[in-house]
Amino acid sequence: MGKEQMMALSSEEMVNNYLISQKKTIVDGVKQILACAEIFKMEKLQYSEEELKQEIENAEAGFKQFNQEYDKERVVEQAKELLEGAKVLDWLVENTDITYKTV
Repeated sequence: MGKEQMMALSSEEMVNNYLISQKKTIVDGVKQILACAEIFKMEKLQYSEEELKQEIENAEAGFKQFNQEYDKERVVEQAKELLEGAKVLDWLVENTDITYKTV
């Protein structure tokens, strides 16, 4: 892909069109992230330092395996987010009932 094609794909108009077309998906994703963070906080869920360390090591190993550069701070943040999500999912499985209704 040439430089001109890359510039065209990243133009302000293309970005705006993408955001407009994906608005519902983006909004739903943000809602899920906020809900997850709120449950994690309200239920006082925690992960251990060992779990965090292991998650960071796994992520870094993946980058190193493919000789990819990465931002250490971002890896740590993503590891925290992943662990929070896993803890919330575990909590939901243990503490909620799902009722299926036929329509």
